[in-house]
Formats: sequence, structure tokens, C-alpha cells
Amino acid sequence: MNISHVNKFKIFKTSWLILMLFTICDLGILNKESYHWLPLNIQSSSLGVILYIIAFFFLIPFDKIKTILIEKHNFYTIVLTGTLLILAFISSALSIFPGIAVTATISKYTLYYLAFICTIIYSRIFNETPQFLIKTFLYFNLLIVISCFLDFFIPSFDTFLIEHFGHMERSSSLLKINDVVYMRPQGFITDTNLTAFSISISFLLLLLNEDIFKIRIKYKFIIYIYYFLCGITTGMLGSRSAQIVLIAGVLIFFIFKYTKRKRIIISILILLCAQLITPQTQARISQLGNETHVVDEINYGRPIIWKACLIGFKTSPIIGIGSNTFFYESTDLITKAIAESNIEKPNKDVEKIVVSDKLTPQSIIFTMFTEYGIVGFFIFCLLLAFNYFYLFKNKLKISLIFNSCLLFVSSVSNYAPYYKYYLLICIIFYILTDKDMFKINLIQNKNEAEKLQ
Repeated sequence: MNISHVNKFKIFKTSWLILMLFTICDLGILNKESYHWLPLNIQSSSLGVILYIIAFFFLIPFDKIKTILIEKHNFYTIVLTGTLLILAFISSALSIFPGIAVTATISKYTLYYLAFICTIIYSRIFNETPQFLIKTFLYFNLLIVISCFLDFFIPSFDTFLIEHFGHMERSSSLLKINDVVYMRPQGFITDTNLTAFSISISFLLLLLNEDIFKIRIKYKFIIYIYYFLCGITTGMLGSRSAQIVLIAGVLIFFIFKYTKRKRIIISILILLCAQLITPQTQARISQLGNETHVVDEINYGRPIIWKACLIGFKTSPIIGIGSNTFFYESTDLITKAIAESNIEKPNKDVEKIVVSDKLTPQSIIFTMFTEYGIVGFFIFCLLLAFNYFYLFKNKLKISLIFNSCLLFVSSVSNYAPYYKYYLLICIIFYILTDKDMFKINLIQNKNEAEKLQ
């Protein structure tokens, strides 16, 4: 079947929109663990990425795939990531939960690895891909913002998310002011901190790229409304890592004039004022002067979880304990870590958070180290070093900032690389790196793209 270039691009855009929607709104389609030997625990995210991959092989001939994959930067990135994936299968097969670990490796890492390769090739064939990706990311973050408002103000919507979208009861997503509890909403995304990071990045991307929307001056208030909604939502989410990314990003943009300074000042004032309205932000500020809370965070926050990761690492130091295995062992490992620590017992609120059922390693560094051992950690560091060398060599300064922000939040947050939407964000970051993170010249590489058509 001979499909025109224009129609191929339309099919790509449709399949990408389905992938984004199904990954963000990760609905459990079938929730049974198994039927005889056949697993029936199917999620919309898996369906979306499978449709995306099928559409790709329907549209793109093999000769174009081969030409693009032999490009040096893409080739080494794909090989290193693929090697890490092979190790994930080996460590998962030898895990104490082989069924769970291998299933996670297939349904999460393998499928999104294939989607990653597909998107690289799409971006080289369709020159409009970078602009399309940033627009869809911004629009979908507006959907995420709306879902957060519904989650916070309509209790029945929160119940709906828990019952149908796999959300958990959130003892760890609560903030207090004078014993009054305020929920940190999640919206469609299952994790509060990941939601906050996504919205924060959308704010920074729009700040850099307002011009791609070609909005007339008299309608600029629409963009300011977007900034205000981002401020309210990130305020309610109360994520410290996302807040650091926001402030650091804005300061760097201002110092190096990556966009108009007047635009930066107006946007950050709107965002910060909107954040201060929210009780969650006020609660976070009050925690700064609470010595007991600070001590509990140091003793029983991430440090104790990371100590539990080291305990898990010792059980299989070479190739690790397998994908997602720490999640299922976390209660026992954290209990052992607390028992080995000569610190006082935490208050009830902190104990409820830390010694709870099923926690992630709270860091991509410790995830690699614990779940894939010394070998996996070395491959991961090699992958990071190679890509940072590429950024420095090609003087991709804005891309360096965004990738450093991604690495920072990945190193201190609970969602990397456990969540599929996080993997999708990584794909978007990689594709837009060559455009120096969204400062897009639509004419660039046009001749090369026409050759591939």
C-alpha cells in the first residue's frame, strides 16, 4: 500500500496522541492476575504503546530504519540502553519474584524501549516532529492540571481514580497546617511528584517557546492563564524537587537571556503568587522552621530507604535483584535498615510514610545499583557519560540544563524509572535534544528529511 508522506505523518500523530493519552490515563483494562496460564492484567498504557509500535512498522520501510539507526549518537545510545535491557531480563529471571520482574521488564521497559527507537526514526523522517511533540506535551499537561483540580475539589473523582486507575490511598501525599490535613492531588498520573515535575517542565518549555503558538499580543492572557494554572497546581502538589527545577530553570534563563527577561519576570511572578495561595505551599514553608520535621526527614526519609537499597544490593551485587523487585521487598528491607540504624523512633506520621507497604528506591541511581547490580550501574553511568559528552561537544546548552534537571529529579524522586509516563518524558527529552530543547528551526535539516522521504 502506497501511503503519501502527509498521510503517514497524520497516522504518526494519531498514534502518538493515543500513546500519550493511554500512558497518562493508565486505566486498568483487565485486572485479573491470570486466566489459567494467560496473564490478563492489561493496562491502557501497554495497549497504547503496542498500537504505536504496530503503526510504525506499518508506515516505515526497513531501509529507512537502517539508515537512521547507524547514525553514531543514536546507535550508541540504543546499543547501551539495549544492553541494559538485556541485563534487566537476566537479573529479573533470577529474581526471587521472576514472574513479576520479567513481566515488568516486558510491559514497561521493553515496550517503551521499542517506542523510543520508533520515535527517533519518526523524528528523522518527519521534520515537523519536534514542534508536534512540544505542543502535545503542553496540551496534555493542561489535561493533567485539570485532572488535579478535579482530584482535589471533587472527592468522588479521587475515589474514581483509586478504583479504576490504580491509584493508592495516599498517606504520604498529605500536608498539615495546625493539624488541618490538605491532600496533595495527583490527577490522572499515579504519582504526585511526577505530576509536579511534568507540569513544571511544561511551564519552562512554554516560557522558552511561546512563539510557536503564534498567539496575537491581545490574546497573550491565554498563556498567562496557563502559567497561573501551573502555579496553582504545582503549589497544591507541594513537590520540593519540582520546585527546585522551576526556580533553577528560571534563574538560568534569566541570567543567560534564553528568552526575554520581561517575559521571565512576569511569568515567574504569576507562578509564585499562584503557589502562595495554596495551603500545601504554606505547609511546606512552615516545615522549614520545624526542627522535629527536618530531623525526621533526615533520619527516616530517603536516607533510610537508600540504606534499604544497599541491603538489597548485597543479596545480588553483580547483576542485581531484578526489575521492580525492591518495590515488593521494600517493607522487609526498610525494616532491616531501621533496625540497623541507631536512631530514635520517628513520630507516627513519619513512621506511617516510611514503614509502609511497597515503596520504590526513591532514586534512579539506587534503582540501577540495587536492581541491576554493579554491571547495570556501570552501563547506566556509561550511558549518562556518553550523552553528556554529546551535549558538551555540540554546545547544546539548553538541552544540558533540561537533561541535568531530569537527572536531578530522577536521583531524588520515587518515580524514576518505575513509571511509564516518566519513560515517555525521557523519550521526548531525547528527541528534542538536537533542537537544543525546543528552540526549533523548522528549516533545519529540511534537505536531509526530504532525502529520507
